[in-house]
Amino acid sequence: MITIKLSLDKRRIKNNGTYPLVFKISSKGNSRDLPTGYSIKETYWNSRTQSIKEAELNYSVIFPKLKELELSYRKKIVEFEKINHAEDIQEVREYILGVNNQSFEKNATVIQYWQNEIKSLIETKRIGNAKASENSLNAIIKIKDLDISFEAVNHRLEIPRK
Repeated sequence: MITIKLSLDKRRIKNNGTYPLVFKISSKGNSRDLPTGYSIKETYWNSRTQSIKEAELNYSVIFPKLKELELSYRKKIVEFEKINHAEDIQEVREYILGVNNQSFEKNATVIQYWQNEIKSLIETKRIGNAKASENSLNAIIKIKDLDISFEAVNHRLEIPRK
């Protein structure tokens, strides 16, 4: 079972003396942090209840946004549990944050994944990397069909020699 709770990350102090608020997701003894984009001073954090004290100046703004974000993260966790029964916490984190969601599709093939990566490189304006990846893909496609599932991939690519 995957759990989520709000936490003050005391490992990362900012220059203005505040600490970031993170959602900590846990499963089978492992945990990962999900960013919230908010940070507060330690004096405004109630460590007993794991919540922001109402004395915080921006409480009326931050608290509803955090609840909304928590609800969004919880929905993503439920979605993940429906499509993937493994509870690898890093995969859960990547799914929630939308990192490489293509890889979580059950029937994704190597070529679909590669093309998705090229598209994301272009969207982030990393045109040089996208062109290099596209050239590599085109070269490999000429000698090996990549329309295979990731389960079929092993350490032996078995490329015929000329």
